[in-house]
Amino acid sequence: MAAGTSEHNKDKKRSSERKGLYGLPRELVKEVLRKKSLTDPDLGLTGLIDVVLVMTDDELLPVEAKFTDLPYVQRQWRKQLTAYAMLLEAEYKKQVTRGLLYFILQKKCEIIDIGNDDKDALKRDIITIRELIGSEKIPHKVDESKCGYCEMKKYCG
Repeated sequence: MAAGTSEHNKDKKRSSERKGLYGLPRELVKEVLRKKSLTDPDLGLTGLIDVVLVMTDDELLPVEAKFTDLPYVQRQWRKQLTAYAMLLEAEYKKQVTRGLLYFILQKKCEIIDIGNDDKDALKRDIITIRELIGSEKIPHKVDESKCGYCEMKKYCG
């Protein structure tokens, strides 16, 4: 965690020196918002977005920076960007259809399309999670082969 935080801070400094931002030409970016905290009580979501790029056409792009040896789009990160998109939509009253995953170690950026199906799926996930919390039951393991690298391993039964 500390290594990731340190790299986030270093990347902030380096980004001011780059010709582009997260793989996008700097001239297309109007504003960079860092550590944007958002809450949507209707969704029951709160998030702290690493970076939001405000493009010259006023498109909002949430950016999630990852410090990982596995530079590929993982399902939970896609859902995280979808949640950020929904939080931005609620705050700014405009549709958000893309997000960016930035892999710090590899200096690699992946543009992620975020559609209505993704947002609907996340809403269903939120309902499922609320029901699970309300039941006070530990969820069953879906696939034990994934436990070795799961972020939730320490909480699982």
